[in-house]
Amino acid sequence: MTTFRVGRATTFCVAKMVMIISSLGAQQGGSNGTFGDTVDYAAATAGVVVDLTTGVASDGGGGSDVLIDIEHVTATRFDDNLRGNSSTNWFRPGAGNDTVDGQAGRDVVMYEDATAGVEIDLRAGVARSASSVDAGVGNDILISIEAAHGSRFDDKVTLSDAGGYVFGRAGNDTLIGGAGSDNLIPGSGNDSIDGGEGYDTVDYFDDGYDGASAPSVGIVADLAAGTVIDNWGFTDRISNIENIRGTGFSDRIVGDGASNNLFGGAGDDTILGFGGNDYIEGGPGNDSLDGGTITDQVLFTDGNTLTYQNSPAAVDVNFQTGIASDGFGGIDQISNFTWVIGSPYNDRLVGFNTIFQDYNGGLGNDTIDGGGGSDRINARSATSSVLIDFALGRMVGGGLGEDTLIDINMASWLEPNR
Repeated sequence: MTTFRVGRATTFCVAKMVMIISSLGAQQGGSNGTFGDTVDYAAATAGVVVDLTTGVASDGGGGSDVLIDIEHVTATRFDDNLRGNSSTNWFRPGAGNDTVDGQAGRDVVMYEDATAGVEIDLRAGVARSASSVDAGVGNDILISIEAAHGSRFDDKVTLSDAGGYVFGRAGNDTLIGGAGSDNLIPGSGNDSIDGGEGYDTVDYFDDGYDGASAPSVGIVADLAAGTVIDNWGFTDRISNIENIRGTGFSDRIVGDGASNNLFGGAGDDTILGFGGNDYIEGGPGNDSLDGGTITDQVLFTDGNTLTYQNSPAAVDVNFQTGIASDGFGGIDQISNFTWVIGSPYNDRLVGFNTIFQDYNGGLGNDTIDGGGGSDRINARSATSSVLIDFALGRMVGGGLGEDTLIDINMASWLEPNR
Protein backbone atom coordinates (compact mmCIF):
# COMPACT_ATOMS: atom_id res chain seq x y z
CA MET A 1 0.00 0.00 0.00
CA THR A 2 1.35 3.40 -0.99
CA THR A 3 0.53 6.50 1.06
CA PHE A 4 0.96 10.03 -0.25
CA ARG A 5 0.61 13.10 1.92
CA VAL A 6 1.09 16.27 -0.06
CA GLY A 7 1.38 19.97 0.47
CA ARG A 8 0.04 22.71 -1.78
CA ALA A 9 0.03 22.52 -5.58
CA THR A 10 1.66 19.13 -6.01
CA THR A 11 1.22 16.44 -8.67
CA PHE A 12 1.91 12.74 -8.04
CA CYS A 13 2.33 10.30 -10.93
CA VAL A 14 1.21 7.16 -9.13
CA ALA A 15 1.28 4.52 -11.86
CA LYS A 16 5.07 4.72 -12.19
CA MET A 17 5.45 4.79 -8.42
CA VAL A 18 7.45 7.96 -8.83
CA MET A 19 6.66 11.10 -6.88
CA ILE A 20 6.78 14.16 -9.13
CA ILE A 21 6.47 17.53 -7.48
CA SER A 22 5.72 20.35 -9.91
CA SER A 23 6.17 23.92 -8.78
CA LEU A 24 3.20 26.06 -9.81
CA GLY A 25 4.71 29.34 -8.71
CA ALA A 26 1.90 31.71 -7.78
CA GLN A 27 -0.63 28.87 -8.19
CA GLN A 28 -2.55 30.35 -11.07
CA GLY A 29 -6.25 29.82 -10.58
CA GLY A 30 -8.99 30.97 -12.93
CA SER A 31 -9.78 29.08 -16.07
CA ASN A 32 -6.50 27.25 -16.62
CA GLY A 33 -5.07 26.50 -13.21
CA THR A 34 -6.00 24.79 -9.99
CA PHE A 35 -5.47 25.34 -6.33
CA GLY A 36 -4.60 22.17 -4.48
CA ASP A 37 -2.99 18.84 -5.23
CA THR A 38 -3.41 16.32 -8.04
CA VAL A 39 -3.01 12.55 -8.17
CA ASP A 40 -2.17 11.47 -11.73
CA TYR A 41 -2.94 7.96 -13.02
CA ALA A 42 -2.46 8.76 -16.72
CA ALA A 43 0.32 6.16 -17.08
CA ALA A 44 -1.66 3.33 -15.44
CA THR A 45 -2.15 0.12 -17.47
CA ALA A 46 -5.76 -0.44 -16.37
CA GLY A 47 -8.72 1.55 -15.11
CA VAL A 48 -8.67 3.01 -11.60
CA VAL A 49 -11.20 3.58 -8.85
CA VAL A 50 -10.43 6.78 -6.95
CA ASP A 51 -12.47 7.92 -3.95
CA LEU A 52 -11.32 11.23 -2.49
CA THR A 53 -14.00 11.02 0.22
CA THR A 54 -12.53 7.86 1.74
CA GLY A 55 -9.00 8.67 0.54
CA VAL A 56 -8.54 5.27 -1.09
CA ALA A 57 -7.72 4.39 -4.71
CA SER A 58 -7.12 1.17 -6.62
CA ASP A 59 -4.25 2.15 -8.87
CA GLY A 60 -4.84 -0.08 -11.90
CA GLY A 61 -1.81 -2.20 -11.12
CA GLY A 62 -3.30 -4.24 -8.30
CA GLY A 63 -2.22 -1.83 -5.59
CA SER A 64 -4.30 0.16 -3.13
CA ASP A 65 -3.24 3.76 -2.54
CA VAL A 66 -4.09 5.97 0.41
CA LEU A 67 -4.70 9.58 -0.63
CA ILE A 68 -4.43 12.34 1.94
CA ASP A 69 -5.09 16.02 1.20
CA ILE A 70 -5.72 15.35 -2.51
CA GLU A 71 -8.24 17.52 -4.39
CA HIS A 72 -7.79 16.73 -8.10
CA VAL A 73 -7.57 13.58 -10.24
CA THR A 74 -6.14 12.79 -13.66
CA ALA A 75 -7.55 9.45 -14.83
CA THR A 76 -6.34 6.75 -17.24
CA ARG A 77 -7.17 5.96 -20.86
CA PHE A 78 -9.35 3.11 -19.61
CA ASP A 79 -12.73 2.97 -17.83
CA ASP A 80 -12.33 4.81 -14.52
CA ASN A 81 -14.56 5.51 -11.55
CA LEU A 82 -13.79 8.83 -9.86
CA ARG A 83 -15.46 10.18 -6.72
CA GLY A 84 -14.76 13.57 -5.19
CA ASN A 85 -15.08 15.00 -1.71
CA SER A 86 -16.43 18.18 -0.12
CA SER A 87 -13.64 20.32 -1.63
CA THR A 88 -13.60 21.81 -5.11
CA ASN A 89 -12.36 18.90 -7.24
CA TRP A 90 -10.93 19.00 -10.75
CA PHE A 91 -11.28 15.82 -12.83
CA ARG A 92 -9.51 14.96 -16.10
CA PRO A 93 -11.38 11.80 -17.15
CA GLY A 94 -9.35 11.08 -20.28
CA ALA A 95 -10.29 8.27 -22.67
CA GLY A 96 -12.53 5.38 -21.66
CA ASN A 97 -16.08 5.27 -20.39
CA ASP A 98 -15.67 6.99 -17.05
CA THR A 99 -18.00 7.75 -14.16
CA VAL A 100 -17.27 11.00 -12.34
CA ASP A 101 -19.16 11.92 -9.16
CA GLY A 102 -18.09 15.27 -7.77
CA GLN A 103 -20.00 14.91 -4.50
CA ALA A 104 -20.25 18.20 -2.55
CA GLY A 105 -18.30 21.32 -3.49
CA ARG A 106 -17.98 23.13 -6.83
CA ASP A 107 -16.51 20.50 -9.13
CA VAL A 108 -15.02 20.69 -12.62
CA VAL A 109 -14.51 18.24 -15.50
CA MET A 110 -11.75 19.04 -17.97
CA TYR A 111 -11.63 17.76 -21.56
CA GLU A 112 -8.76 19.97 -22.71
CA ASP A 113 -6.83 16.98 -24.12
CA ALA A 114 -9.65 15.80 -26.39
CA THR A 115 -8.64 15.17 -30.01
CA ALA A 116 -11.91 16.52 -31.48
CA GLY A 117 -14.96 18.44 -30.31
CA VAL A 118 -16.81 17.20 -27.23
CA GLU A 119 -20.40 17.46 -26.06
CA ILE A 120 -20.70 18.01 -22.32
CA ASP A 121 -24.18 18.16 -20.80
CA LEU A 122 -24.05 18.72 -17.05
CA ARG A 123 -27.84 18.87 -16.91
CA ALA A 124 -28.17 15.38 -18.38
CA GLY A 125 -24.94 14.22 -16.73
CA VAL A 126 -23.11 12.96 -19.82
CA ALA A 127 -20.05 13.73 -21.94
CA ARG A 128 -19.07 12.25 -25.31
CA SER A 129 -17.71 13.12 -28.74
CA ALA A 130 -19.63 15.98 -30.34
CA SER A 131 -19.71 14.38 -33.80
CA SER A 132 -18.83 11.19 -35.64
CA VAL A 133 -15.18 12.13 -35.18
CA ASP A 134 -13.86 10.33 -32.11
CA ALA A 135 -12.64 12.87 -29.56
CA GLY A 136 -10.94 10.22 -27.43
CA VAL A 137 -13.15 10.87 -24.41
CA GLY A 138 -15.43 7.80 -24.38
CA ASN A 139 -18.96 8.03 -23.03
CA ASP A 140 -18.76 9.49 -19.54
CA ILE A 141 -21.36 9.73 -16.79
CA LEU A 142 -21.16 12.97 -14.79
CA ILE A 143 -22.77 13.42 -11.38
CA SER A 144 -22.75 16.57 -9.21
CA ILE A 145 -20.50 18.50 -11.60
CA GLU A 146 -20.95 22.28 -11.78
CA ALA A 147 -18.31 23.43 -14.28
CA ALA A 148 -16.56 22.23 -17.43
CA HIS A 149 -13.58 22.94 -19.68
CA GLY A 150 -13.99 22.10 -23.34
CA SER A 151 -11.42 21.25 -25.99
CA ARG A 152 -9.71 23.42 -28.61
CA PHE A 153 -12.21 22.13 -31.17
CA ASP A 154 -15.94 22.77 -31.75
CA ASP A 155 -17.68 21.89 -28.48
CA LYS A 156 -21.20 21.99 -27.15
CA VAL A 157 -21.44 22.51 -23.39
CA THR A 158 -24.64 22.75 -21.35
CA LEU A 159 -24.48 23.73 -17.69
CA SER A 160 -26.79 22.45 -14.98
CA ASP A 161 -29.23 24.62 -13.04
CA ALA A 162 -26.87 24.80 -10.03
CA GLY A 163 -24.96 27.83 -11.34
CA GLY A 164 -21.40 27.27 -12.53
CA TYR A 165 -19.00 28.11 -15.31
CA VAL A 166 -17.88 26.80 -18.68
CA PHE A 167 -14.60 27.50 -20.49
CA GLY A 168 -15.11 26.75 -24.16
CA ARG A 169 -11.50 27.36 -25.21
CA ALA A 170 -10.68 27.49 -28.93
CA GLY A 171 -13.11 26.36 -31.63
CA ASN A 172 -16.60 27.39 -32.64
CA ASP A 173 -18.37 26.46 -29.43
CA THR A 174 -21.98 26.41 -28.32
CA LEU A 175 -22.26 27.32 -24.62
CA ILE A 176 -25.61 27.08 -22.83
CA GLY A 177 -26.26 28.20 -19.26
CA GLY A 178 -28.82 26.89 -16.81
CA ALA A 179 -31.25 28.43 -14.35
CA GLY A 180 -28.49 29.58 -12.00
CA SER A 181 -26.08 32.49 -12.32
CA ASP A 182 -23.45 31.25 -14.76
CA ASN A 183 -20.08 32.46 -16.00
CA LEU A 184 -19.47 31.63 -19.66
CA ILE A 185 -15.91 31.96 -21.00
CA PRO A 186 -15.98 31.39 -24.76
CA GLY A 187 -12.35 31.52 -25.88
CA SER A 188 -11.50 32.09 -29.54
CA GLY A 189 -13.75 31.14 -32.44
CA ASN A 190 -17.21 32.09 -33.64
CA ASP A 191 -19.13 31.02 -30.56
CA SER A 192 -22.82 30.84 -29.73
CA ILE A 193 -23.56 31.73 -26.10
CA ASP A 194 -26.95 31.46 -24.39
CA GLY A 195 -26.96 32.29 -20.69
CA GLY A 196 -30.39 30.75 -20.11
CA GLU A 197 -32.22 31.80 -16.99
CA GLY A 198 -30.45 33.47 -14.07
CA TYR A 199 -28.05 36.43 -13.92
CA ASP A 200 -25.32 35.42 -16.34
CA THR A 201 -21.91 36.76 -17.34
CA VAL A 202 -19.89 36.32 -20.52
CA ASP A 203 -16.24 36.59 -19.54
CA TYR A 204 -13.35 37.47 -21.85
CA PHE A 205 -10.76 38.12 -19.15
CA ASP A 206 -9.27 34.60 -19.12
CA ASP A 207 -9.37 34.05 -22.88
CA GLY A 208 -5.56 33.91 -23.14
CA TYR A 209 -5.62 30.35 -21.77
CA ASP A 210 -7.81 28.94 -24.52
CA GLY A 211 -5.20 26.79 -26.28
CA ALA A 212 -5.00 28.98 -29.40
CA SER A 213 -2.69 31.91 -30.06
CA ALA A 214 -2.64 34.64 -27.44
CA PRO A 215 -5.16 37.47 -27.88
CA SER A 216 -3.85 40.92 -28.67
CA VAL A 217 -6.88 43.23 -28.91
CA GLY A 218 -9.87 44.20 -26.81
CA ILE A 219 -13.45 43.16 -27.44
CA VAL A 220 -16.31 45.08 -29.03
CA ALA A 221 -19.42 43.97 -27.15
CA ASP A 222 -23.02 45.06 -27.67
CA LEU A 223 -25.56 43.37 -25.42
CA ALA A 224 -28.46 45.07 -27.18
CA ALA A 225 -27.33 43.72 -30.57
CA GLY A 226 -26.34 40.36 -29.08
CA THR A 227 -22.84 40.34 -30.57
CA VAL A 228 -19.26 40.39 -29.34
CA ILE A 229 -16.18 40.68 -31.54
CA ASP A 230 -13.72 38.75 -29.40
CA ASN A 231 -9.99 39.16 -28.68
CA TRP A 232 -9.05 37.45 -31.95
CA GLY A 233 -11.58 39.16 -34.23
CA PHE A 234 -14.13 36.32 -34.26
CA THR A 235 -17.80 37.16 -33.77
CA ASP A 236 -19.74 35.62 -30.88
CA ARG A 237 -23.53 35.56 -30.79
CA ILE A 238 -24.90 36.08 -27.29
CA SER A 239 -28.37 35.89 -25.77
CA ASN A 240 -29.80 35.96 -22.24
CA ILE A 241 -26.60 37.60 -20.97
CA GLU A 242 -26.80 40.37 -18.37
CA ASN A 243 -23.13 41.03 -17.63
CA ILE A 244 -19.84 41.35 -19.51
CA ARG A 245 -16.28 41.15 -18.22
CA GLY A 246 -13.75 42.69 -20.58
CA THR A 247 -10.08 42.03 -21.28
CA GLY A 248 -6.69 43.47 -20.40
CA PHE A 249 -6.82 45.49 -23.63
CA SER A 250 -8.96 48.44 -24.73
CA ASP A 251 -12.57 47.26 -24.87
CA ARG A 252 -15.79 48.81 -26.08
CA ILE A 253 -18.78 47.51 -24.12
CA VAL A 254 -22.40 48.58 -24.56
CA GLY A 255 -25.19 47.31 -22.34
CA ASP A 256 -28.87 46.88 -23.12
CA GLY A 257 -32.16 48.02 -21.60
CA ALA A 258 -31.83 45.66 -18.63
CA SER A 259 -29.64 46.11 -15.54
CA ASN A 260 -26.09 45.14 -16.45
CA ASN A 261 -22.77 44.60 -14.68
CA LEU A 262 -20.06 45.86 -17.05
CA PHE A 263 -16.35 45.44 -16.19
CA GLY A 264 -13.66 46.81 -18.47
CA GLY A 265 -10.47 45.43 -16.96
CA ALA A 266 -7.15 46.99 -17.96
CA GLY A 267 -6.79 49.08 -21.10
CA ASP A 268 -8.48 52.29 -22.23
CA ASP A 269 -12.08 51.10 -22.19
CA THR A 270 -15.28 52.68 -23.42
CA ILE A 271 -18.35 51.48 -21.51
CA LEU A 272 -21.92 52.62 -22.07
CA GLY A 273 -24.61 51.25 -19.79
CA PHE A 274 -27.56 52.17 -22.03
CA GLY A 275 -30.84 51.63 -20.09
CA GLY A 276 -31.47 49.91 -16.76
CA ASN A 277 -29.73 50.19 -13.39
CA ASP A 278 -26.16 49.45 -14.46
CA TYR A 279 -23.07 48.69 -12.39
CA ILE A 280 -19.89 49.80 -14.16
CA GLU A 281 -16.20 49.39 -13.30
CA GLY A 282 -13.56 50.56 -15.76
CA GLY A 283 -10.46 49.16 -14.04
CA PRO A 284 -6.96 50.43 -14.96
CA GLY A 285 -6.51 52.69 -17.97
CA ASN A 286 -7.97 55.93 -19.31
CA ASP A 287 -11.61 54.91 -19.57
CA SER A 288 -14.77 56.54 -20.84
CA LEU A 289 -17.63 55.45 -18.59
CA ASP A 290 -21.24 56.42 -19.26
CA GLY A 291 -24.06 54.94 -17.24
CA GLY A 292 -26.54 55.74 -20.00
CA THR A 293 -30.10 56.77 -19.25
CA ILE A 294 -30.62 57.81 -15.63
CA THR A 295 -33.85 56.12 -14.63
CA ASP A 296 -36.55 57.88 -12.63
CA GLN A 297 -35.89 56.99 -9.02
CA VAL A 298 -39.10 55.21 -8.15
CA LEU A 299 -37.03 53.33 -5.59
CA PHE A 300 -34.19 54.75 -3.51
CA THR A 301 -32.05 51.95 -4.94
CA ASP A 302 -32.56 52.89 -8.61
CA GLY A 303 -29.82 54.36 -10.80
CA ASN A 304 -26.45 53.53 -12.37
CA THR A 305 -23.43 52.69 -10.21
CA LEU A 306 -19.81 53.74 -10.82
CA THR A 307 -17.39 51.76 -8.67
CA TYR A 308 -13.70 52.10 -7.84
CA GLN A 309 -13.79 49.63 -4.97
CA ASN A 310 -10.91 47.56 -6.44
CA SER A 311 -8.58 50.52 -7.05
CA PRO A 312 -5.10 50.17 -5.48
CA ALA A 313 -4.90 53.85 -4.45
CA ALA A 314 -7.14 56.81 -3.68
CA VAL A 315 -9.46 58.11 -6.40
CA ASP A 316 -10.62 61.61 -7.27
CA VAL A 317 -14.08 61.56 -8.86
CA ASN A 318 -15.63 64.82 -10.04
CA PHE A 319 -18.99 64.75 -11.78
CA GLN A 320 -18.93 68.50 -12.33
CA THR A 321 -15.92 68.18 -14.62
CA GLY A 322 -16.79 64.64 -15.73
CA ILE A 323 -13.29 63.43 -14.88
CA ALA A 324 -12.01 60.84 -12.41
CA SER A 325 -8.50 59.70 -11.53
CA ASP A 326 -8.93 55.96 -11.11
CA GLY A 327 -6.24 55.04 -8.57
CA PHE A 328 -4.32 53.06 -11.20
CA GLY A 329 -2.80 56.18 -12.76
CA GLY A 330 -5.48 56.54 -15.43
CA ILE A 331 -7.96 59.35 -16.11
CA ASP A 332 -11.58 58.38 -16.77
CA GLN A 333 -14.32 60.35 -18.49
CA ILE A 334 -17.55 59.79 -16.50
CA SER A 335 -21.22 60.68 -16.90
CA ASN A 336 -24.74 59.60 -15.96
CA PHE A 337 -24.24 57.88 -12.60
CA THR A 338 -26.29 58.18 -9.42
CA TRP A 339 -24.36 55.74 -7.23
CA VAL A 340 -20.63 56.12 -6.55
CA ILE A 341 -18.38 53.69 -4.67
CA GLY A 342 -14.88 54.83 -3.74
CA SER A 343 -11.68 52.93 -3.02
CA PRO A 344 -10.37 51.68 0.36
CA TYR A 345 -8.19 54.82 0.55
CA ASN A 346 -8.59 58.58 1.11
CA ASP A 347 -10.86 59.56 -1.77
CA ARG A 348 -12.38 62.80 -3.00
CA LEU A 349 -15.86 62.48 -4.49
CA VAL A 350 -17.62 65.53 -5.95
CA GLY A 351 -21.19 65.38 -7.24
CA PHE A 352 -23.38 67.25 -9.68
CA ASN A 353 -25.88 69.73 -8.26
CA THR A 354 -28.86 68.71 -10.41
CA ILE A 355 -28.68 64.96 -9.80
CA PHE A 356 -29.53 63.06 -6.63
CA GLN A 357 -26.50 60.89 -5.88
CA ASP A 358 -25.53 58.25 -3.33
CA TYR A 359 -21.89 58.19 -2.13
CA ASN A 360 -20.13 55.22 -0.57
CA GLY A 361 -16.59 56.33 0.15
CA GLY A 362 -15.52 52.91 1.36
CA LEU A 363 -12.60 52.79 3.76
CA GLY A 364 -10.22 55.68 4.28
CA ASN A 365 -10.69 59.30 5.30
CA ASP A 366 -12.77 60.57 2.40
CA THR A 367 -13.97 64.00 1.37
CA ILE A 368 -17.45 63.79 -0.13
CA ASP A 369 -19.07 66.85 -1.70
CA GLY A 370 -22.60 66.43 -2.99
CA GLY A 371 -22.31 69.57 -5.09
CA GLY A 372 -25.66 70.96 -3.98
CA GLY A 373 -29.16 69.51 -4.07
CA SER A 374 -30.23 66.40 -2.14
CA ASP A 375 -27.46 63.84 -1.80
CA ARG A 376 -26.88 60.84 0.40
CA ILE A 377 -23.97 59.25 2.26
CA ASN A 378 -24.03 55.46 2.22
CA ALA A 379 -22.69 53.56 5.21
CA ARG A 380 -23.54 50.00 4.14
CA SER A 381 -19.84 49.01 4.28
CA ALA A 382 -19.71 49.74 8.01
CA THR A 383 -18.76 46.86 10.29
CA SER A 384 -20.17 48.53 13.42
CA SER A 385 -22.16 51.61 14.40
CA VAL A 386 -21.37 54.96 12.79
CA LEU A 387 -21.90 58.57 13.84
CA ILE A 388 -23.17 60.91 11.10
CA ASP A 389 -23.43 64.62 11.87
CA PHE A 390 -24.77 66.68 8.96
CA ALA A 391 -24.35 69.96 10.85
CA LEU A 392 -20.65 69.32 11.46
CA GLY A 393 -20.23 67.58 8.12
CA ARG A 394 -18.60 64.39 9.33
CA MET A 395 -19.08 60.64 9.52
CA VAL A 396 -16.94 58.51 11.82
CA GLY A 397 -16.86 54.92 13.03
CA GLY A 398 -17.91 51.62 11.55
CA GLY A 399 -14.39 50.90 10.34
CA LEU A 400 -14.88 53.46 7.55
CA GLY A 401 -12.40 56.09 8.69
CA GLU A 402 -13.37 59.73 9.25
CA ASP A 403 -15.16 61.31 6.30
CA THR A 404 -15.76 64.99 5.61
CA LEU A 405 -19.27 65.67 4.26
CA ILE A 406 -20.21 68.73 2.19
CA ASP A 407 -23.76 69.30 0.89
CA ILE A 408 -24.83 65.88 2.13
CA ASN A 409 -28.21 65.78 3.85
CA MET A 410 -29.31 62.13 3.89
CA ALA A 411 -27.89 58.77 4.93
CA SER A 412 -28.63 55.18 3.96
CA TRP A 413 -27.45 51.62 4.31
CA LEU A 414 -29.00 50.54 1.01
CA GLU A 415 -27.41 48.56 -1.82
CA PRO A 416 -27.85 49.56 -5.48
CA ASN A 417 -30.73 47.89 -7.30
CA ARG A 418 -29.11 45.73 -10.01
